[in-house]
Amino acid sequence: MWRDKVDILKRDERFFILQKDDPALGAIRPLVIEDLYDDVAHLGLPASVPKEIAHQFDLARKAYLYAWFEYEMATLAEAHSYTVVEMAIKRRIKDDPSGEKPKQMGLQAAINHAREKGWLDIQDFEYLSFGERKSFLGDLVWIRNDLAHGKPHLSLDFSVMQMELCHKIIVALFP
Repeated sequence: MWRDKVDILKRDERFFILQKDDPALGAIRPLVIEDLYDDVAHLGLPASVPKEIAHQFDLARKAYLYAWFEYEMATLAEAHSYTVVEMAIKRRIKDDPSGEKPKQMGLQAAINHAREKGWLDIQDFEYLSFGERKSFLGDLVWIRNDLAHGKPHLSLDFSVMQMELCHKIIVALFP
């Protein structure tokens, strides 16, 4: 829903009901914008990552932070993280001195190529989903496609987890 000018810097109403278990306080407290900042602050990329890739990932982190004002921005941030992973893999392929390239350049082909080259190991990107061990590299394409094709979800925790996995892939590509 569109907001009036006077309301643009107010937090999204959904944040009024969200809480955080704060071990420092020994209590549960309301979520604050600094919590969103803390969720993604540690996801800065090292200098080995090309600047345009790092810049785009920082845009995803900023979009997550701005979810404070519009909750759905967390999902937008997650979606952009997937785009940045695809950019990063394709950049690594482009910069590969061997000149080897996959026959197709979609995300799945790019992931497969990165795995074949040893840049990414599927076991390094495992996560738990409803108690089941899964591989993010194996699921990335369908997760991205579901989100891009009209199956959004609204979960700060899930979006952050996905962004952390995307971060891990980008770092692995540019050691």
